[in-house]
Amino acid sequence: MKRIRTYSAWAFVGRCLASRPSRLEPSRSGRRGRILQVVLAAGAWATLMVGSSQAASPLTTPPIAFVSNDVVCIATNLGTRPATVGVDILDAPTGALYASAAPTVVAPFSSASLNSGASIGSGFYICRASGLSRTTGRVTLCGTNTFGSCVASVSAP
Repeated sequence: MKRIRTYSAWAFVGRCLASRPSRLEPSRSGRRGRILQVVLAAGAWATLMVGSSQAASPLTTPPIAFVSNDVVCIATNLGTRPATVGVDILDAPTGALYASAAPTVVAPFSSASLNSGASIGSGFYICRASGLSRTTGRVTLCGTNTFGSCVASVSAP
């Protein structure tokens, strides 16, 4: 004669719950989803860190119309770390490079400048500074008179 096993109702409920995954533990697909979230978050964080250490695009002043002596481009590092800054003076209508300075390391709260060096005549000019972002830099283009005094200027940002 076979013995029939009997179970109490609570034992049956406990056995059913034990065979299912706990609601507190993620399922296998849930674990994969969590791993994917962590990988994507790490990738986004790495992208932000690289983006904050290197400026995405150079700072550029609005064009200035100038008729007199020469122009001076001044790039100021407003950040807390030294920055490698390159400064250029460009002809605004054509985008042709008029003068350029080799990139130099600029200490925090210091400036790098570029003087056009000669009477450039009338025209529209812009100043471009690479190596600085909108939050860590400021660029100014100044038109000077024969005494070297700034008589007209534009700045960005």
